[in-house]
Amino acid sequence: MNIRVLTADDHALVRAGIAAMIANEPDIAVIAEAGDGTEAVALYHEHLPDVVLMDLRMPKLDGVSAITAIRTGYPDAHIVALTTYDGDADIHRALSAGACAYLVKDVLVAELVRAIRSAAAGKRLIPTAVASRPATRASSSSRPTSTISCSRSATQASFVPKPCRSIVMHAAP
Repeated sequence: MNIRVLTADDHALVRAGIAAMIANEPDIAVIAEAGDGTEAVALYHEHLPDVVLMDLRMPKLDGVSAITAIRTGYPDAHIVALTTYDGDADIHRALSAGACAYLVKDVLVAELVRAIRSAAAGKRLIPTAVASRPATRASSSSRPTSTISCSRSATQASFVPKPCRSIVMHAAP
């Protein structure tokens, strides 16, 4: 089974780099690339990818608004926030909008691949360094909860929106 990926980033070099990094993965293929949030929403509708890698700060429509727009039309969409920003507000906004994972762009290729596979399987992947931040620990009674499987029990998670059925966390190398 191939995991079909849409990348959304306003930097063409980043999109090309992501495609090159995952090109060696036999089960993952980049099927479309968007340069802004508006294009990401349109390409999602056109291609219905298995996973979206979404930058948060883009022109025309930011990543959080694009996540919200996609998830409004497609509540089972699997979206990974992939950004250079690791502030609590950014993390909270992306996860609240429905991202299944939040990665900072300095992530290792293996971690990116793991996040893509986890998202495609309907799981939430939050690296321990991000999961320990207050934004991912805040609880919300308006969100559905699900089983959480963690490799580190010290980290608490907030909510797991549909279709993210579990959380996989790990220690950074």
